[in-house]
Amino acid sequence: MALTVKQCSDMVAGMTRLTLPENRPELMSKVEQSWSNLDKDNSGTLDLEEAITLINDLFTLMHFPPPPREQAEVCFKGLDVDKSGELSKDEMAEGIKAALLIKISYYQNMLTYAKERDLKDNDLIQ
Repeated sequence: MALTVKQCSDMVAGMTRLTLPENRPELMSKVEQSWSNLDKDNSGTLDLEEAITLINDLFTLMHFPPPPREQAEVCFKGLDVDKSGELSKDEMAEGIKAALLIKISYYQNMLTYAKERDLKDNDLIQ
């Protein structure tokens, strides 16, 4: 995906904002709302199908296209730290934080690349 330098910079700023402690409640309240809608049996955990729906919702919330099902299943397995076959809220919260930090790092590397090549705000980073 090709982005302009400005788009990339805006992505980093937006995702960084979500990782700040004072802003996490905003993101986590949206996760909590989705979680409540999906946890039909009120078990406090999500099974694979419920978690895939939540993963897709989170990607959409963060302005990313939802991953293919196979990738969502891999994501689920990676988030399921205790290997229970279900996700707890703590596992999901840590996964969200890790995903944001990975994406921030990716876009920061793109910005470093752009800076090294003296690209301007409207130039594409490819």
